[in-house]
Amino acid sequence: MLTFAFMFQNEERVNSYLESICDEENPLLKTIHRETYLRETMPHMLSGHYQGRVLAMISKMVSPTRILEIGTFTGYATLCLAEGLQQGGELHTIDINEEQQERVQGYFDKSPFASQIHYHIGDAYDIIPTLEGSFDLVFIDADKKRNLTYYDMMIDRVPSGGVIMIDNVLWKGKVFDEKPDNQTKQVLELNSTLAKDSRVEKLILPIRDGLFCDAQKVMVETKKQIMQKSLVSRTLLMLFLCLLSIAAAFGQKKFTPKSYIEEHKGLAQQLMRETGVPASVILAIAIHESAYGNSRIAQHLNNHFGIKGKNNSKKIRSAYKGYSSVKESYHDFIGVLKRRKSTAHLFETCFGKNCEAWIHGIARSGYSQTKTWKTHVLGMIKRYNLEEYDKI
Repeated sequence: MLTFAFMFQNEERVNSYLESICDEENPLLKTIHRETYLRETMPHMLSGHYQGRVLAMISKMVSPTRILEIGTFTGYATLCLAEGLQQGGELHTIDINEEQQERVQGYFDKSPFASQIHYHIGDAYDIIPTLEGSFDLVFIDADKKRNLTYYDMMIDRVPSGGVIMIDNVLWKGKVFDEKPDNQTKQVLELNSTLAKDSRVEKLILPIRDGLFCDAQKVMVETKKQIMQKSLVSRTLLMLFLCLLSIAAAFGQKKFTPKSYIEEHKGLAQQLMRETGVPASVILAIAIHESAYGNSRIAQHLNNHFGIKGKNNSKKIRSAYKGYSSVKESYHDFIGVLKRRKSTAHLFETCFGKNCEAWIHGIARSGYSQTKTWKTHVLGMIKRYNLEEYDKI
């Protein structure tokens, strides 16, 4: 329970770390994310980057022909869920807010799923009975008072092996309160009811505000159904265990992105003045390779750049180089660039040039074998506006 408490109390730190290591948002999702925070009074209702990737993964595991989403908001989760649709499949999404209709429909029209998404405006309680057929995947993220009602309306319309997901079931940690308020009592009633429902296999993923996943039990199983159900169950379990391990690890961590940059920008700028390597490049690579100074090799070896070599650590076994201080790690990063033939020329060819030229050059040298390394590092520079530290 302590690990969950830490997650609730350090949501920004946890989310920043999780988002830094999962797949990036596509351009349309980034636009929806940005415009939601600019235009909406309650932008926190957006599923967001990490939860969006979880929804997309679960949808791909289920491989649904038909999806129902109750609570569209600005369409971010809708498009994530649509990623798992089978060819020719369809997604029905319902929202009561007609003021957003034109903008949200515009997002859908720009997506590759435009012809598969059916956007309904009105009360879900009235609209659901008008939708014929079954749904392989249901995502309930609407009026919390009616979550149990929506569940009851849909449970018999989800076939064997189908999945119902309900958001906000940990209710910002309030489900642990000794004296819960009325809204929290409704969430607790929902959770208790689902826990007793023998028709489904269930678990809660402690993602953001809690995601309840209920898989309709398979009554007559073909080999394909058994494999599919097993794959979904293993995936959900893997996500759950990963979140537990991340929560436990964060109990020892120190930095947020902001605090890491604040503490190390001076050293990066000093090295920039001495060598010409932009501070933004130094900081971005350190942030990416050390997870803002929170990785095991950063904590135990002071290694912030993923450089391999010998170490004398008795705490961890690692092929990465150990340093007596973080400062030594930063200096050795510059030293590695100078010592390697593949990067030594950058001090002449890229001197005085912007951060992109340096990142491209370092990436081409094979600094990392990860294909997305360059994209992620450049993304760090943009996300945290690191170029401002190059102006001294």
